[in-house]
Amino acid sequence: MAIDRVFLRTSDDCITVYAHRNEIYGDARDIRVTNSTLWADVAHAMFIGIHGNSIDPEIIERVSFDNIDVVSVDEDDPEYEGVMAITAGDSNLVRDISFSNIRVDRIEEGKLFNFHVGYNAKYNTSPGRGIERVTLRNISYTGEGMPSPSVIYGYDKDRGVKDVLIENLTIAGRKATDAEGADLAVGDFVQDVR
Repeated sequence: MAIDRVFLRTSDDCITVYAHRNEIYGDARDIRVTNSTLWADVAHAMFIGIHGNSIDPEIIERVSFDNIDVVSVDEDDPEYEGVMAITAGDSNLVRDISFSNIRVDRIEEGKLFNFHVGYNAKYNTSPGRGIERVTLRNISYTGEGMPSPSVIYGYDKDRGVKDVLIENLTIAGRKATDAEGADLAVGDFVQDVR
């Protein structure tokens, strides 16, 4: 599936990729979002993984966002903040995800990115199975607004996050060379963040 050259201003998530939701079942694969402009008055610009099928687990894989301009994002729920967000819930396995050539102008409230395996009784019936192989490449944030630190964390030793590559991240014109410069907090059950 391809989404190309869209402008979206929404009062919830701009673009989401789920597995099972309501009457729709099955894996989500091979989704490309390109050459677009996103503006989320509330919630995420790009959000992957929260909904799935805990009884018959599904996979979300090979999802890419490339050449995206984000005008503004405002999300005040810390667990879900993230211009680019992956929340593996409902026994989903999320893997092979890429965010490249993403330019973020303003974050009213929130995080630049948030990748975690989670469980929230309001939205889920189980935690996700994990997040694997995520790439962020050529990401820039102007530094406008008041974001909180980006986060990466797993749920437990069997449901973690592994293999995250961050290449060429700039915040307010400064290239990030370490977690501190990236304003990144890496939590428990995470392996191989480079």
